[in-house]
Order: sequence, then C-alpha cells, then structure tokens
Amino acid sequence: SILYKGTTYVPIRKVSEMLDLPVQWDGETKTVWIGAVEMDIKNAAGEVIGNAVFSQGDGGVNVRISASQLTPGEHGFHLHQNPIEGNDFSTAGGHYNPHGKKHGHHNPEGHHLGDLNNLLVEADGTVVADVFIEGATLERGHELSVWGKSLIIHAGPDDGMSDPAGNSGDRIAGGSLVE
Repeated sequence: SILYKGTTYVPIRKVSEMLDLPVQWDGETKTVWIGAVEMDIKNAAGEVIGNAVFSQGDGGVNVRISASQLTPGEHGFHLHQNPIEGNDFSTAGGHYNPHGKKHGHHNPEGHHLGDLNNLLVEADGTVVADVFIEGATLERGHELSVWGKSLIIHAGPDDGMSDPAGNSGDRIAGGSLVE
C-alpha cells in the first residue's frame, strides 16, 4: 500500500510524484493506470478488435498496438487531432500537426507529429507493432499531449509523402484517449 500523510487515500497526482511514473484515472470505469495507459481499438461497427498501450518514453510516447480482424498487408496508421465520437472516424479530424508541417516521413518539409509508420498486418489479420511518437507526451494539459487524440488505422498504406494524409484510404478502425 501507499501511505501519504498518514492515510492510504492518496491523490493520484501525489502517487505519480512518489513513483515518478505517470498515473492516470478514468472516472467512468474507475480504472487507474500506473506507467501506461490503454485504449480499445474498435472497428466501424463499434466492436473491440484490439488495444493500444501508451507509455512515456525518453523524448516521446511509446505505443504498442495489438489488433485483429484486419485485411492483410500495409495500413496507414496515424495520431489524429480529436477523439472519435460514436463510431464515426471522421470526427477524429486530421492528423495531429501542432507544428504546421506537411504530411509524410519522406516529405522534405517535415512531417506531422501524428504521422506514424504503416502497420503490417499478417495473413491471419493480426498485427502487433511498437511505435514511437517522437516529441509527444502523456502529460495531461501539455501542448504536445496525446490525451484527447485518437489513433486511426486506414484501409491502405500511407505513401509517406502525399499531403495531407498519404493516400491511405478510408478510416477502418481506431480508438481515443479521452480526457
């Protein structure tokens, strides 16, 4: 147990300071995450097909995504600027781009913070991938926080260059980190 000022009722902010790890609370589900935060990945029908686990790394955020029921091959994968409302992936808005860059890792003018590497889905429709979002943070309220954003999986591969979204096609799955 954790004691703070003689009690086991410890404010989450203090637990985070004491452990030197991010601690997150979801008031709706009464869930506490220490060191990492998990989101469900859902398809357009609202069915959970996987999850993404976020943890703070040096200079950015680590994401481990695991999903199934996807079409084999490469799929564009991006951090979008808004949370998904209902199962309408269009509500996620554009790629998260706080620095006003162009799209794609191959773009000489730089890339969006939300431009992530393509996911490679196996023949059985599953993917497990580790992604690093350089420059992002799990710190709530920070201008580069991933809170209030969404991850989107697209139908096709991202070409790494075409602005604004890499010609990666329809949005077929996603999840949100809702504050």
